[in-house]
This record gives sequence, structure tokens and C-alpha cells, in this order.
Amino acid sequence: MDEANEAQDQLSLEPTLRNLVNIVRLWFRFNFMRDEPNPVHIALAGGGYWLQSHVLCISDRYGYFSPGPWELQLDQGASLAIVMMLLTLVNSIFLLMSLCEERPFEWNLFGLLAVGNMLMYVYLWLGSVLDKRRKPDFDWARYRQRERDLERGLWKKQRKA
Repeated sequence: MDEANEAQDQLSLEPTLRNLVNIVRLWFRFNFMRDEPNPVHIALAGGGYWLQSHVLCISDRYGYFSPGPWELQLDQGASLAIVMMLLTLVNSIFLLMSLCEERPFEWNLFGLLAVGNMLMYVYLWLGSVLDKRRKPDFDWARYRQRERDLERGLWKKQRKA
């Protein structure tokens, strides 16, 4: 509840650079809400996994989404949401700029935009497929302990000692 009140206090209707920075900061911070995983990101990953495995019949080894633990699904859903948001923003800006200018329609620029979008999704897919957390022998207990230590600020102290 405090994060929601803090978000409302930080944002106002003035379109200033500080407000834009606060919006971006709050977007990336909401991977966890009230010390609970963001259910939207987990639902996005779960729905993506169902679509990938049941409709498209892509194996778990080569698919973007995995049936793994919730931490992995949370990261996959959050990264997909962020990339989709960025591509939507970039595509909208590019399309509006190209439509507002008084020059002939250029299809090669739209082809370049499509190739750029596909490269972004390929990069996202490669990052997910090559993620070390997808290996069957990955030690999730050690990873969870490290994440808890990082949240408390203990990991750097232990590493220096």
C-alpha cells in the first residue's frame, strides 16, 4: 500500500523530466509488489508457455518460456513485457514521425523497422534459451539464498571477507 501511495505522490500532471524518470523507475520496480511476485508477469509467462507448448508445439528446450520455477517465469514475463513496451513505444514514434512528414511513403524504412523488431525478439529468445537457470542441475536453493542476501545487502560484505 505504501508503494502505491508513494507512486501517486511522486507523479503529478506536470510533464517534467523528473516525472518521466519516476514513471520509468516505478515500472521497473514493480517486478515485486508488496514483497510478492508480480502476478501479471507470472500470468504472462504462464500464458506464453501454454501457447508455446500446446498451440505452437515448440519443445521446452527451444521455446522462450519454460515450465521452471516461479522466479524464472517472473523474469521471463517481466522481460517480455518490457521489450513489448519498448517496441510499441519506438514503433509508434517512428510511425508518427514518418506519417507527419511531407515526403513520399518509404517502404524500405518499414522493412528496416521490421528487421529491427525481429532482431530484438531474437536477442530476447537467445538470452532466455542460454540462461543458466534453465539447466536441470541448477541449484535453486543457493540462488534463492543469494537473492535474499542481495536484498539485505549482505552479499557484498561476504564477498569482501
